[in-house]
Amino acid sequence: GDTISDSVYSDIMLNWKKIKKSFSIRVSIALVFILALIVFWSVGGSPINIFQNLFMNISNSFTETFEWPDTELSRLLPQPASNKGEIWDIDDEKLRIEVNGLSISQFEAYIIKCKENGFTIDSKREGNTFRAYNDDHFYLELKFIDYSDEAELSILLAAPKDVGVLQWPNSELTNVIPDPKSSNGEITLNDKEKLWVLVYDFSESKYELYLNEIKNYGFIVDSETNSITYEAYNESGYHITIYDQSNQYDWSEIFIVLEAPMDMGVLRWPNTKLVKQIPIPKTDFGKIESESGSSFTVYIGDTSIEEYAEYVDACMEKGFTEGSYNREEREFYGDNSYDSTISVDYIGFNIMKINIYNYDY
Repeated sequence: GDTISDSVYSDIMLNWKKIKKSFSIRVSIALVFILALIVFWSVGGSPINIFQNLFMNISNSFTETFEWPDTELSRLLPQPASNKGEIWDIDDEKLRIEVNGLSISQFEAYIIKCKENGFTIDSKREGNTFRAYNDDHFYLELKFIDYSDEAELSILLAAPKDVGVLQWPNSELTNVIPDPKSSNGEITLNDKEKLWVLVYDFSESKYELYLNEIKNYGFIVDSETNSITYEAYNESGYHITIYDQSNQYDWSEIFIVLEAPMDMGVLRWPNTKLVKQIPIPKTDFGKIESESGSSFTVYIGDTSIEEYAEYVDACMEKGFTEGSYNREEREFYGDNSYDSTISVDYIGFNIMKINIYNYDY
């Protein structure tokens, strides 16, 4: 039910299909050349003619064509100038098509046609990627990639999600943040530790208004903002992350994640071969997330950003500077001579996260 994971998985599978296809073509061409040499040596013919004929045959065998589908989604889009490519996904909610053999000028012309079909709402052009909605909130994403041997246009069209009015319950976590008052949203998780809310009808202006409400509820401690997220704690240790997904094809405009304060206590510091490689923090107040012979993850409380920096110094003195280590204000990772890898992050609200692993143990 996690839409972010679903989106990432879909992208991975799409790219994996392309990788396998490209690999198959390259292997097949290599085998054809080997076969051509064998044939040439056998019959004494011209190697150039044999190579040309066999190369054209194998190339043509991998040139796929498709027929433009006739569905509710496909009828919203103009047909591209090429029928070379493949349909990756087609159902009532999503249409994904790969089109080959287009030039950059044909890609520009296709964008114009899509705009003429109504995809002008919140339109954005970043390099060779075009994103837009139409009046009915269907989401379109076009990506043009010019490889060394062939150009490719990826077309993605997603239908809007409609789940009905968001019913805001009375619970421990829902009382900590304001009701988004959505006419189209749903709560996908609500227990003592986490609250997940998906809202599908938020415009940019409504998002800004809700973000101001969140801040007025006290979520301003150790706040971080980037182009798609807002993250902060309140004075009681509740942690919120708001993901602005208005340009993501999982259909959700914003994704709200609220986490209850972490339950911590006195730590029993392990005495394993792996954990002995790292310094012991000054405080024994925290929470062990996981522990095994090959990995260890712990959250340390009562740790200021200055104390976090001192702990990172201690890790570097312990030898975690082998290879390409990296240190930033709130993040650090590095390897030591035992091939163990550590990451130390300051996650806010005086909490430090330590993770060390060595899968050879």
